[in-house]
Amino acid sequence: MIIFRQRLLQPELHVQYWDEYGTQYNEPLPDGSTVIDNPTEAEAMQQLRYYRDQILWESDYTQLDDAPLTPAQKEAYREYRQAWRDYPASVNVSTWQAPVYPVKPVL
Repeated sequence: MIIFRQRLLQPELHVQYWDEYGTQYNEPLPDGSTVIDNPTEAEAMQQLRYYRDQILWESDYTQLDDAPLTPAQKEAYREYRQAWRDYPASVNVSTWQAPVYPVKPVL
């Protein structure tokens, strides 16, 4: 039996297993299963980096001198953005284990 492993980004990092007939499986997988990654580990990490880059891009304005934020809000966003920069290094790609996503500051 062929089972496809999908690495999903939202709402948090997780893995799902499906066969070619659309049946979903949980671990442990049936004996004799052949697991095919979709996407591969490298592709999944690239997708995570694209997702992270989008979040950083959307919050770039918070670090500008004329951003309408208090110093505390700017600092909270600085820490949030740094947490996203560090996030990919915290992912165990082979098991797709990772901490929860950084929490966006409330304005």
